[in-house]
Amino acid sequence: MVGGASFMSWAAEVQMRDMQVRALWDVLAATVRHAAPSEDVAGQLLAVRTEGEDWVQEGRRLPLTLEQELSQRVQHFKASLPPYPSQLFQARGVVIIAGGLKYMVRALWDVLAAIVRHAAPSEDVAGQLLAVRTEGEDWVQEGRRLPLTLELELTQRVQHFKASLPPYPSQLFQAKGVVIIAGGLKYMVSAWISLHMLRRTGCLLPVEVWFPLSELPTPELEDQLLLMGAVVRTFDMRDLDQSGFTLKPSALLLSSFQPGYRATGSLLWQDFWEPSAAPQVYSILGIPGSRRPPNSHESGQMLVDKTRHWQGLLLCVYLNYYHEVYYELLTGFMGKGDKVSGSCEACPPLKR
Repeated sequence: MVGGASFMSWAAEVQMRDMQVRALWDVLAATVRHAAPSEDVAGQLLAVRTEGEDWVQEGRRLPLTLEQELSQRVQHFKASLPPYPSQLFQARGVVIIAGGLKYMVRALWDVLAAIVRHAAPSEDVAGQLLAVRTEGEDWVQEGRRLPLTLELELTQRVQHFKASLPPYPSQLFQAKGVVIIAGGLKYMVSAWISLHMLRRTGCLLPVEVWFPLSELPTPELEDQLLLMGAVVRTFDMRDLDQSGFTLKPSALLLSSFQPGYRATGSLLWQDFWEPSAAPQVYSILGIPGSRRPPNSHESGQMLVDKTRHWQGLLLCVYLNYYHEVYYELLTGFMGKGDKVSGSCEACPPLKR
């Protein structure tokens, strides 16, 4: 499990330890090369045993000269090993191998998912919320409030999550672009129309169209999308919900784009009704009164600058990850809470 303090201390120390680790590798690599087997050893092995044969089943043995040489090389290597560098390694952690943008994005998600799970609300929170407010009731109109025990627990969980957030990985994101979620006939048709409308208006920005794993496009459709400057991306990360409104913030987070909006860093479209979230919800999320949205917002389209609203975007992912809890806090009689969770992306850097 990746805890907040261990992750952040690792991020702060990694550059300082990098030179020491490289020096360790240089010493080890020199030791390895110095104990290298003779150049013709591989050829001699093939003369004894071919690719399709088995040492045990075929009853084959190494020639004594080869056995002696390899024993000598291994002994020489073991006698030259450097001592354990205890100053370089500390505590426990998770090792993830990444290479290229695709695997680096997966690594980012793995780290974030571990932090999200570590800040999970108690299992019975969703049930307690339904005991306070049923599906057809409204927090504001009915004058309902969270019990103090629930408010304190959720505040603590959110604070723990925010204290554990990874820094903005600037090397992963670049340039402006458009993110569209598709999948199935219903959403593929709307995505197809949206993409054509973008191009008809003269928009030449690159587009990523994200698909759930169970609703991937055919190769022919993928080729057609590519002709319009749209690349297919898939939600192939572990422990990522593959359906519903929760995919929207995940697609924004994982896309390769980094748009910049100079005035505010984000742009949201106002919806028809006033907010009706639980009265204590913004206190739980640590959003000051001056930054609380005065209206509800439509979450079907939004502009977000990841650099300026990175923490708000991660908070939105967290709220949607535990949608069975936070949708109930953010929702009213007119709709579910993914709309309000989207406005968290537009909040300023969150205080820890």
